[in-house]
Formats: sequence, structure tokens, C-alpha cells
Amino acid sequence: MSSTELHQLDYKLLLSLQVLIEEGNVTRAAERLHITQPAMSKTLRRLRELFHDPLFTRSAQGLVATPKLQQVSVQLPSLLQQLSDLVGVEGFQPAHCDTRFRITAGEMLSTIIVSPLLQRLMRSAPQAQIIESHLAPSYLEDLASGKLDFAVHLTANCPDSFYATPLANFKARCLMRADHPLSKQKTISLEDYLAYPHIRVYFSRMTHNGVGFIDQLLAAKGKQRRILLETTYTSTALDALCHTDCLMVGSPLQADLYLAAKPLCSREFPPEIDFPELQFALIQHERTLNSAPHQWLKQQIMELALASPLLAPT
Repeated sequence: MSSTELHQLDYKLLLSLQVLIEEGNVTRAAERLHITQPAMSKTLRRLRELFHDPLFTRSAQGLVATPKLQQVSVQLPSLLQQLSDLVGVEGFQPAHCDTRFRITAGEMLSTIIVSPLLQRLMRSAPQAQIIESHLAPSYLEDLASGKLDFAVHLTANCPDSFYATPLANFKARCLMRADHPLSKQKTISLEDYLAYPHIRVYFSRMTHNGVGFIDQLLAAKGKQRRILLETTYTSTALDALCHTDCLMVGSPLQADLYLAAKPLCSREFPPEIDFPELQFALIQHERTLNSAPHQWLKQQIMELALASPLLAPT
């Protein structure tokens, strides 16, 4: 079939042919397709021109398929199903999904989401695969290029062509080891907060020009904290927190997650520090918005987030 002939081909034309094959009668095929008999006859003429074959011959019993049509009729049902699956989410079947989903998330959210997500895949989509990577500074570029499918990060600074679906909210607190000198106080003053060294966990694109929220708030008051350690690894930061007098910006969730292995506690920030609530989201590029497998995986992640007692609903 030439490129010109392929250009003339459309889904409705093939669907009409399938109905004609099943009915073996122009009138009944027209009724089933809710068109007039002349319109159905015109469609049959177009099909004959397309396939360079009469397709049907008439007999006393009705239309009889030609050898060419008999050959087409074997392949046509599966072709129509593939086209339907290609353009419609309804045709997606998780059990047949063999997509390799590439995601990235911070250590904390990865701990909560990835393991239960794998359990769901083993039950519903055993042929699928999750490939998780470290949250890199290039995660937006990787989403656009196809190196990544989803990223879990803050909704702030999400540019055009990227879509953020709210996942969870966090109210930041001051983390410290359980027997820290400040742990005996219910409230912390700004002087107390600045008297101790700090650990900073850095996430790319998390704040403006690489400056953390807490540092922006302090700078506005003419204050500055002393950073003893800056790292991109949450587990490293929490381990260091347990063995020093350092303080760290985090969430009660982190203290809860590591409480068994690492004795941590959290306190409200000093009243002078009005730390905003952080909203994390599932971020994707527009290229995956209409992909049935990606829509399905996104739904699984959202359901897990809603069901987790450790995550605050958005």
C-alpha cells in the first residue's frame, strides 16, 4: 500500500469494513452504524478503491467475501483493537503492562512510597518495572527528555510544560537528637536557635538561587545561622544529627520514620521564624499526560499517598 493510500485510510473506514464483514449485508451494516444505505454504499466503494479489490461479490445468500477480504478479515479485528488501545485509556490492562517507569524522589518520600508501590505492581502489573534514581539537579530536563517519568518534589518553581499534582503537605519543624539541650524546652527562642550549629539538607531547585527558606527568613531579619554540614543525603544528615548538638530543618515525619533506629525529636521554630508549609507534588512533563500506563501509575502513587498515615493530605 502506497503512502497516498495510507493517507486515505482512517479508523472509521476500517470500522465500517469490520461491520460489513460481520453483517454481510449493506442495509444491516448501515443500520448498525446509524448511517443511510447510500452512505454505506459510498463507503464500500471507497474501500474497494483502497484495497484494489471488489471485497464482496453478490450471491443469493447475500455478500460473499473475496479471497482478499478473507485475508484482511483475519488481521482486521486485532488491528482495530490495537488502534483503540493506542488512543484510549480504556484499553489499558495493567496485567499486560511491561513499561519501565523511571521515578525520582527524596529519601524520605521514597521510603514511604516505593516499597508499597512495588507491592501493588507485583499484584496488578507484574511485568512492569520501577527504576528509581537520586533526585538530581537536572530532574526537570530529565523529565522533558524521557530519562525520567515522574519526580516527587516541591511544587514551587514548576515551569511551563510541567504539571504538578499535589501529593502531601509538610509543616517544617526544628529537628534535634532526643537528648539535645533544647529538647527539654517546649519553646525555642531565636537566640537559642542561632546558638547551635546547623545541618542543611540541600535539594536542587528547592529554594530561590540555592538559598534555603530558613536562611531567607533569617536574612530578612539580619540574622544568619552557622552551617556545620551541608549534604544532599537525608540519611547522612539524620545520623549526624543524632551524634552532635546540631539542629536541622525537617518535618515530624522524618523524626517518626527514624525514631526506632535514631532517637530524634522535633520542636516548633521560634515565633520570629514564620516557616511556610511545604507542598510536595508528583511532577511530570506534558509528554506523559496522555499515556495510559503513566496515568495508571500516577493513580497508584496518589492512592498510596492518601492512604499513608505518615503523610498529611493536601
